[in-house]
Amino acid sequence: MADQDSAMQMLDDDIVDPSLNGLMHDPALTENKNLSSIITHIRDDGAARLRHKKTARVANRKQQQHIKNVAAKQNHRLRQQTPSKPEQKRNIHPALQSYRSIHEDKPVVQTAVENKSQREQGRWQPFLLSLAIAVTAVMGFNLYQLNDQAIDMRATLESYEAQIDKLSSTQKKSSDTLINVSRMNKELIGLKQEVGVLENGLASTRDEMTAIRAVKEEVKEVKGAKAVKTTPGRLTGGGWVVNLASLSSEQKARAGAAVLEKSGIQADVIPAIVNGTMLYRLSVKGFSSRADAMQFVNKARQQYGFDGGWVWQG
Repeated sequence: MADQDSAMQMLDDDIVDPSLNGLMHDPALTENKNLSSIITHIRDDGAARLRHKKTARVANRKQQQHIKNVAAKQNHRLRQQTPSKPEQKRNIHPALQSYRSIHEDKPVVQTAVENKSQREQGRWQPFLLSLAIAVTAVMGFNLYQLNDQAIDMRATLESYEAQIDKLSSTQKKSSDTLINVSRMNKELIGLKQEVGVLENGLASTRDEMTAIRAVKEEVKEVKGAKAVKTTPGRLTGGGWVVNLASLSSEQKARAGAAVLEKSGIQADVIPAIVNGTMLYRLSVKGFSSRADAMQFVNKARQQYGFDGGWVWQG
């Protein structure tokens, strides 16, 4: 503490010259403004004051060196306890730095730890701020992308719904068309069946017409022949008999009988010999009177084309 006070006193002496201090506080010099007296006073005291000043400078240098040594030891001790100080603290005058370290209220180690904590907080604050800004930007960008994705998905869903509606309408139309086609197929099948029946009827009618035509031709041929003795075939049962035709072909005679049987008329094919030739007579029996038999002859001529019939009693 005494060394510190001596150092501060030497600094004050170095700043203010003792010779000037004596001049400033001399009452005689204040009253006497004569320049010559002032010069004389300076000349008389000059040598003594120069010696005093030189001695003071030597002592001042020694004191400054001592202060530097003390400050160097203090700085070395502080560097061992705490990390290096910032650059501005290194440039502080060693004497003032030593004076500050001695007279500070807080301990040096505590101050160094607090300064370190503040520096670390100062270094982390910009990083944390940048990190917060980056996180906010990333979240905003992600929200923007999610919004765009939601809009795209909504548009895609609307497109799918429109396609589904269109497909449903098309399928409904297709179903209606299939129903119509199925109904038309059923109707067509019915028509085909009816046509088949008609074709079968036409074929049968055609066969009947062919048989009747053959019978008529055969009847004409038989009519053109000379009347000769015949041997009629037997007919069971009594009553009147109608001979519709006499045919040389048994097959044609039976075809004519089949035509009559389809109409519910029982016809018989009776073989007979005419002039040594075998003929087959198409006959219908069972009439109770000659009038009934003649009426059937007229009916056969009108409906079936048998126009050469005659009657006889069996």
